[in-house]
Amino acid sequence: MQSQDPLQEIDIGDSSSKIPTYISANIDPDLIKMVELLKDYKDCFAWDYIEMP
Repeated sequence: MQSQDPLQEIDIGDSSSKIPTYISANIDPDLIKMVELLKDYKDCFAWDYIEMP
């Protein structure tokens, strides 16, 4: 399955760990706000299979 929009990889981790994720490259004006939001709520995402319900 491919996305409809081109994707841009961003790192929402901190300096001790890299957490790559992908967002639409078409949201450039709000990119900084989106990255900040993802960083604030990164603990809400399942990053490994063992974290999934």
